[in-house]
Amino acid sequence: MSRPRHRFLLGVLAVFVLSSCPQLLSQSNSGQTPAPGSGGKVQAPIPLSNAGNQSDSEAENLVINVDLVNVLFTLTDRKGKLVTDLEKADFRLFEDNRLQNITNFSRETDLPLTISLLIDTSTSIRDKFKFEQEAATDFLARTLRLKKDKALLISFDSAIELVQDFTDDPELLRKAIHLIRPGGGTKLLDAIFLACQEKLKAETGRKIMIVISDGDDNLSLETLNSTLEMAQKSDVSIYTISTNASGFFGISAPKSDKLLKRLAEETGGRAFSLQSRRFIPEFSRYRDRVAKSVFSRLPFL
Repeated sequence: MSRPRHRFLLGVLAVFVLSSCPQLLSQSNSGQTPAPGSGGKVQAPIPLSNAGNQSDSEAENLVINVDLVNVLFTLTDRKGKLVTDLEKADFRLFEDNRLQNITNFSRETDLPLTISLLIDTSTSIRDKFKFEQEAATDFLARTLRLKKDKALLISFDSAIELVQDFTDDPELLRKAIHLIRPGGGTKLLDAIFLACQEKLKAETGRKIMIVISDGDDNLSLETLNSTLEMAQKSDVSIYTISTNASGFFGISAPKSDKLLKRLAEETGGRAFSLQSRRFIPEFSRYRDRVAKSVFSRLPFL
């Protein structure tokens, strides 16, 4: 008869000890002693579940650098009409003759258009400067949509100047275009690089750059490869307008025109040349297609 009683006493003792443990554990786990003048009170310890979160998270995090590249393009048929009904399965993407994995595919329509207009103001284009002003003014007047699109104006010669920052007002841009004057050397590649890095990289939506120049770069510190890399990382398509009167795609095309052509082709843009006054209506027709074009993204690993 005594064993059950002992068990009962042990059970009561166990309950008493366990009920007293929280206060004891609180003081033990906190590792703190009562502060002077605190009346013997000890601050509540940080819960173990929270205290361990930071170290556990840091131990479990694994950082891996992955290059995700956006490839912007516009697809047209033989008649120049936009093709907009293709799907991811219709494309194959190669880099150095190696097939790449296309991870995402999407179409982007009617997005805000951000334009960076770069005008060559070097001495070499002095006799064609009026054409540059007319082409730039005409393009912006017909392209910008109020409260949706925006454009800026940069002039470049031996210096690079932001003449007009982003605005959707064609009149402000027109006035800025007619304020610039030619003179000096040419920093074409530097101007493109800085425009992408400082003004376009952080922008969203469709981003295009219009470069009006003879392509005769003689002062830039940036190389063609570094400039192309910056434009591609910034998702900027470059459209070049050559002011050289020679045939753009013919054998007689100067080296500077070939530079402009490569800038356009490797960023998803297009190159134009000044062969006659007929250039203006041709460029205007293509400008309208650019403004309404569908930019598809093909990020790949």
